[in-house]
Amino acid sequence: MRPFASLTTARLRLVPVTEEVMRAAARGKAALEGAIGATIPDTWRGDYVFERRRRAAVRDIPRHALVVRASDNTLVGEVRFEALPQTTRFEEDWEIGYAIAGQFRRQGYAVEAVEAVVDWLEAQGVNRIVAGCHMKNVASVRTLRRLGFTLDGSNARSSAFWWTRRPKA
Repeated sequence: MRPFASLTTARLRLVPVTEEVMRAAARGKAALEGAIGATIPDTWRGDYVFERRRRAAVRDIPRHALVVRASDNTLVGEVRFEALPQTTRFEEDWEIGYAIAGQFRRQGYAVEAVEAVVDWLEAQGVNRIVAGCHMKNVASVRTLRRLGFTLDGSNARSSAFWWTRRPKA
């Protein structure tokens, strides 16, 4: 398995949220900026990534990557990825999610960042990747379609659509 130390794309650097990064976040914004080597805009909210009860990694694989624009080392968002609860081996099913801060949307960062993580997961041999999306979130639907996800169904108890991507044969 290729480790997820850091991924890079044409415009982005994806920094894994490790225990060290979690500790830095607990010390405040300046410490976190130093740990990830990026400026964090005041509008970015990392509440979900840095909840105290969350573990940074599962089976030594980070659960989140922070998306940093390489041209000016600015944090623009995050990508979440983790094995589904019933998964017992790495190669089985994974879920992915993403968020891009408002002022950085509609610039292709979500597609670029998620594609890097999906490519990494597929290189590890995953069976299937799923993503949930609110049915009114048109931008997210477009992102998932661009990434090759297909509509898998909806959850009768919520307004979420579920999308699936299987590795290319």
